[in-house]
Amino acid sequence: MFSKRRYNRKKGTRRHVRRPSKKNRILRPPTVINTVEKPTFDASGCLVYLWQYIAPKIAASSSVGLKNVTSLRQLCAYQVALNAEALSSEYLQLAPWSCWEHVWKHILAMGKDSPDIFRMFAKEFGKQPSFWCHQMTLGLNHLDADPRAQALEWALIPGSKKHRMENVFSNVSVSDVVAFVAKLDCSVVVECSNVDNFTAPQLISLACLPNLVALDLSGNNLVDDQFLYTLRLCLTSKDLKLKILRISSCENVTKRGVASLLAADVLSPLCYVESDINMITTSTFVQKFLDTPAIADHDPVANTKWKLLNEAVQTTLQVAHYSLPYKLQYLLRNSDLVDIPSMIWDIKFFSETIDILNSKSAAESYQESWAKRLRSAKMRSAYVPYCYLKDPDQVIVPEVKSKPPVERVLPFSRQGTKDTRASKPTIRKPKAIKIDAKSFFGM
Repeated sequence: MFSKRRYNRKKGTRRHVRRPSKKNRILRPPTVINTVEKPTFDASGCLVYLWQYIAPKIAASSSVGLKNVTSLRQLCAYQVALNAEALSSEYLQLAPWSCWEHVWKHILAMGKDSPDIFRMFAKEFGKQPSFWCHQMTLGLNHLDADPRAQALEWALIPGSKKHRMENVFSNVSVSDVVAFVAKLDCSVVVECSNVDNFTAPQLISLACLPNLVALDLSGNNLVDDQFLYTLRLCLTSKDLKLKILRISSCENVTKRGVASLLAADVLSPLCYVESDINMITTSTFVQKFLDTPAIADHDPVANTKWKLLNEAVQTTLQVAHYSLPYKLQYLLRNSDLVDIPSMIWDIKFFSETIDILNSKSAAESYQESWAKRLRSAKMRSAYVPYCYLKDPDQVIVPEVKSKPPVERVLPFSRQGTKDTRASKPTIRKPKAIKIDAKSFFGM
């Protein structure tokens, strides 16, 4: 018991080590290292800008919203909104929506709701009933409002809080746009009408967005029959949600390409297509060949479960003039083909480029883009394309093919020679009648 210890203690006083206590410790999210990406250039030589970090109001005023600050909570929310670029998803997870709601309202009022900040808030609090995608405080008669506010008043779905609109210019990386938008659980609407700056693979990558529900490729020369074949293969082999497709004013699209797109009606999620191609040969097809009364509202497309909406019906005219989000709302309310459980992210591409290094020029470009959206929302084209709607309960009508006409082959004559058969008909010689017996028996 009192024997010598088996080990020799080191000389000197022992240093007291105390375990650190976790009591009253402030929880902080891990520091995020921001990596600066190298600038890239597109085919036109313009600098590719990072659209997801550009605020709608580039020259936003820091004094916006000070008159509405009435409490300490509002003051804190206002100061956090001023530094919205420094926020991360880890910060949003530390407090409920009741705290971050005031911050989000100030961000909308300041115009600092860039696509990156919107996606961050929508990913955490997008399902909250009081979450607004835009600040709606103006009226239609507010003449002093900027073009963006007026365009939002005209183009947004009335009474819908879950409708977000973005403008994107052509000098952008399409792969970055696809990767960025795919990370949010929402219904994406993409409009690429009259945009010839993209390549066919880039358009296919946009069409293959997993959360894309509506796509407008009108007036694009890259859209042809081969493009529709590739799109059909993607729709039937991948888990996509594309419901609406507009391919009107595409000069390289023929009847064969539209027929191949409509033929994949079983595996394809498409339910509404607009095109310049008429797939109905005669308006009284059913009445002539199947001896059934003609349908007033639509005509069935042969060998498919699609029907052509009658342009004489007022409902067809309204749907044809609607924008893509309005078409979704109409199909959602009047059919079982569309289901939109989440918010709508409306993205429109413009053929113009933007110089983001010049803040004044960039602000003017954004104002002009919103002015174009305002004009497109106010004015409607008188042209009505052919509208095709899928009907799962429709009986497939076979296509009746008429026999080809019999063609007579004319006699061929070599150039420089005379063909007697072609000049005059052949005349048979009459048979000689033998009268005497000697000539008959050859004697």
